[in-house]
Amino acid sequence: MMNAFLLGIRQQVIDDAGSAALPDIPYLRTDAHTAVSLLQKAIRRSRTNWALSAAQRVFDIQPTRLWRRLGITLFEDVGILDEQLALDVLACAPRRDAAQVPWPVVATLVRRLCDAPKTQVANNLLHLGIVDLTETGAMEHLAFVPIDEASQYVVGEPWSLVQRARAVWQLSGVACTGWVPRHPDSDRERTLSLLAEIAPGTSMEIIAREGLRVTEHVLPLVSVLEAAATSAPTCCDVAPDLMPPERVIAGLPTWVFDQYTRAGKAALRIAQTECPAIASDLKVRAATGGQRYRALADAHFEYESANLARRAQIPAHIALWRRAQGLGAHRRPEDAERLYGALRADWGAFLGIRERAVKHQAHDMTWRK
Repeated sequence: MMNAFLLGIRQQVIDDAGSAALPDIPYLRTDAHTAVSLLQKAIRRSRTNWALSAAQRVFDIQPTRLWRRLGITLFEDVGILDEQLALDVLACAPRRDAAQVPWPVVATLVRRLCDAPKTQVANNLLHLGIVDLTETGAMEHLAFVPIDEASQYVVGEPWSLVQRARAVWQLSGVACTGWVPRHPDSDRERTLSLLAEIAPGTSMEIIAREGLRVTEHVLPLVSVLEAAATSAPTCCDVAPDLMPPERVIAGLPTWVFDQYTRAGKAALRIAQTECPAIASDLKVRAATGGQRYRALADAHFEYESANLARRAQIPAHIALWRRAQGLGAHRRPEDAERLYGALRADWGAFLGIRERAVKHQAHDMTWRK
C-alpha cells in the first residue's frame, strides 16, 4: 500500500487543485516527442502557457511518459530548493495502488514548477563527473576496489561533490554511460542507505527513493548532494539567464527544435558550413565532421535549450553551472566562450536555417500523408 505520508500529501494536492482557477489554453496538436520537449523547456523558461499546452497533450496520449518527464525536469532543472514541491510532484505520480490524479492536479503542479526558483546542480554534477578529467581521472580504479572502500567516495573525505556524484552513479546500479563504468557490486538499496547517512532529513530520503521510482534515473540520488553544495537558504534571489532571440515556427517556439529533433539536427548540420563564424570556429576546434557536429550541438544546447528564466542566485550553484558551460565535447574553459561567441554572431542566420528546416519537415510530412 502507498506510504501513508505520501498518501496524505497526495490528497492535500488534490484538494488544493480542486479550488484553483486554471486559464484556458489552446490544445496543442503535435506528436508526443515534440510535446515532451516543449514541456521541459517551457518549465525551464517559466513559460507557463506553453508548458500547460504541452502537458495537456502528453497527459492525453501518454500519461506515464508525462510523469517521468515531470520527474526528470524536477531533478534536472528545478532542483530541491523547495522540498515540498518535490514531494508533491512525486506523491502524485502514478502508483499501482492509486488511481491517476485528474488534469487539474497536473496543471497545478506544472504551474508551480514553472514559478519555482530553479537550480541545475544535480545535472551539472553529473556532467562534470563525465567530462572533468582533472577530478574524475583519479577514480578510474573505483570499479575494481571492494565495495566498502568504494562507498567511502560517497560518505568519506576529502572527495569533492563531483567525485561523490560520480561515485553515486557507479555504485547505484542505475544505467551508466560508456564513460562511467558500473561497479560490479553496485546496488540501489545500499546506495540509498549511504545517501541516508548524509541526507539533511527524512524528506530528502523519501525524495531520492520516490524520484528513482518515477524516473529510473540517477538524478534523484545525486540530488541528495545538492544541499551539500551550499547551506541552501529558505528563499533566494532569482535572475534570468541570457535568452537568445526566438521566433515562432509552425506554431511552436524555435527553442523546441534542438539537436534531439529532426529539424534541429538538420539545422545544426547546415550551420557548420553556412554560418561563417561557426564554421571558422569549428574548423580549428575539431578534425572530423562528426566531431564538429557534436561540438556545435553540445554548445548550442547550453546556449539556448538549457536556459532558466528563474535561476537561483546561489554562488556555489552558479559556479558549478559556469564550470559545466566551460567543459563539453571539444570544449575547454580556455576556448568555450569563443564558440558561444560564434553562436551569438551567427544567431540570426541560424534561426533562418532552422525555420527552413522545420518548414521542410512539415512539408515532407504533409506530402507523405
